Amino acid sequence: MSDARILIAQPVEAMAPTAMALKGYDLVPTTTLLQAKRMVIEDGIDIFVIGIHFDDSRSLEFVHEIRSCEKNAKTPIIMVRTMPSAIEHTLRKSVLAVKSLYDIAIYLECESEEKLEHELRVQVEKLLHSQESTIDMHSSSITEQIR
Repeated sequence: MSDARILIAQPVEAMAPTAMALKGYDLVPTTTLLQAKRMVIEDGIDIFVIGIHFDDSRSLEFVHEIRSCEKNAKTPIIMVRTMPSAIEHTLRKSVLAVKSLYDIAIYLECESEEKLEHELRVQVEKLLHSQESTIDMHSSSITEQIR
C-alpha cells in the first residue's frame, strides 16, 4: 500500500470505521486534543484526518494548532463528519466558513461506514498523488537549475 503517515483525530466511537477506511496506511490515532497536540510536533505526518466531533467538538481548535506549527502549514487536512448530528447544517456552515482561513483541503460528510470507507480513501489517495506530483515538479525544477 503506502507508507504515508496519517494522523486521525476522532472520537473513540468513530475511530474504528475511520481506521478501517484507511487500512494499509501508517495510522496515528488520537482521541483527545491533548494527544493530538503532542503529535503535531512529530515529523512525518502526511495528512491530518479530523472528525468534526473530535474531543467535544474541539476540532477547529486542533486545526488552528496544526496551522500554527510551521512544518504543518501546508500539510493537507481532511475534516469529516461521521456521526449524525442535530446541528449538521450549522456544522457544515461553520467548517465551510473557515475552510479557506485554515486551508482545509476537504470536508466530507459520511454517516455510513461504506460511504466513509470509499470517499475517505479516494480523497486521501488524490491528496497523496497531488503531493507526489508537486514533489516531482519541484525536483524537476531543481534539476533544471543545476544544469
